[in-house]
Amino acid sequence: MVEHHGQHRDGLMKKIFITAEVPTRILQNLSRDFQVDVFSQSRPMTEQELLHCLQCEHYDAVVCTYKDRINQQLLDAAGDQLQVIATLSTGTDHIDKRACHQAGVKVCNVPAVTTHAVADYAVALLLIGIRRLDSHIQEDTSDGNDEPWHFMGNLQGRALSDMTIGIIGMGKIGTEISRRLHGFGARINYFSRTRKIHVEQQFAAHYQSLEALLANADAVLLSCALSQETYHLLNRDTLRNLKPHAILVNVARGEICDHQALTEVLASGQLAMLLTDTTEPEPLPPEHPLRQMPNCLIFPHIATNTLDSRENLCHGAVAEVQRTLSTLPVTKFS
Repeated sequence: MVEHHGQHRDGLMKKIFITAEVPTRILQNLSRDFQVDVFSQSRPMTEQELLHCLQCEHYDAVVCTYKDRINQQLLDAAGDQLQVIATLSTGTDHIDKRACHQAGVKVCNVPAVTTHAVADYAVALLLIGIRRLDSHIQEDTSDGNDEPWHFMGNLQGRALSDMTIGIIGMGKIGTEISRRLHGFGARINYFSRTRKIHVEQQFAAHYQSLEALLANADAVLLSCALSQETYHLLNRDTLRNLKPHAILVNVARGEICDHQALTEVLASGQLAMLLTDTTEPEPLPPEHPLRQMPNCLIFPHIATNTLDSRENLCHGAVAEVQRTLSTLPVTKFS
């Protein structure tokens, strides 16, 4: 279950625990200077498994994924030797940062390296939604029936050049989504904490209030960070403003949407389709109403899942650990 790397296990080498497999060459480079233990199963660690590992060894660093919930209990199990937690993600909402700060544990993420992958993915989901590609894939033409080649009114799509797209969150990812949509000829409106004049000038984007954006958009893309201000930003009150038969794409965090409210607007038809990469909780239980909705497509949090992005995430997280531990004295435990 846990693989050990590094030639010296004499208690003098600083120790790193990694909760997921990383590229071999990164691991080989890291194990020259550190004792490295890696959870080698092709699945996420359970909280109990991670807790057990941290209780059994004194690690100086933990490299985790967004699926690992780092809380006070895990910090207590890790003990005083733990100096840094680096996450293989841009987001850090799975880490109790206040508890880490109080424990003197540095928290590192890897910003920006997944921006293009997420922007590409957001537009891909949007195209699936507006062209109803999911329904077309399900059409069985193996019996020679040529019905899909006729004009099927219920499955006709739309062209991006004829649509108004509303983007909620105009950070790096929102900006790159705008760049791509501008190339398609779409009209772009956005809502963000601050106006982004360079985006408005470069991509002919228009800043709007949240209510106005929802009322005018044929499709809405969520790309904002999760915070106290954005938690359940889309709820019963705000979703009432949706333009009828709009499409919603979420490549941000599941907690930004009130899932009960989403279920209601999907059932009523006000929201024509939901395509989401994230849910609350994650994964969504099999019996959750959203899983029963024919106009809801749930993807397994794969927006960053490209070869380049994954390797860059690993490089970035490991580099942060190396920088942090190289400045710390070795702590030897009996």
